[in-house]
Amino acid sequence: MESLIKWNSQYSVGIPQIDEEHKKLVNILNKLCAAVKSAEADNTVKTVIDELLDYTAYHFKTEEELLKKHNYPDYENHKASHDKFTKNILEYKQQYALVKQYSASPVLEYLKNWLITHILATDKEYSDFLVKQGVS
Repeated sequence: MESLIKWNSQYSVGIPQIDEEHKKLVNILNKLCAAVKSAEADNTVKTVIDELLDYTAYHFKTEEELLKKHNYPDYENHKASHDKFTKNILEYKQQYALVKQYSASPVLEYLKNWLITHILATDKEYSDFLVKQGVS
């Protein structure tokens, strides 16, 4: 399977549950990349998009509950970035349903860049805060 993202230790936020969820998101993105690039059946691509949406919702809920519980000062902005990402993926899903044969490369690049940037910048910001709160 061709990898869009290869997990490495620089992506760790130091909270094992969040790191495991991030690894799962990376795996789903890699699965979507492989499905699109190998021109698998539309059902496969649609299934993986649905899996990405479902797991993203699960992961965002985990993060947001943790941030809220510990009164993270930038909670609203963090949640807003999650909401924007979800909106963009839902739009992609709708576009794909209408025009199944358009180039997915820009979408895959968006997903890759968003996840890497979100983990390395946004999630790393809350990491230190939560670890100081005793979250591990």
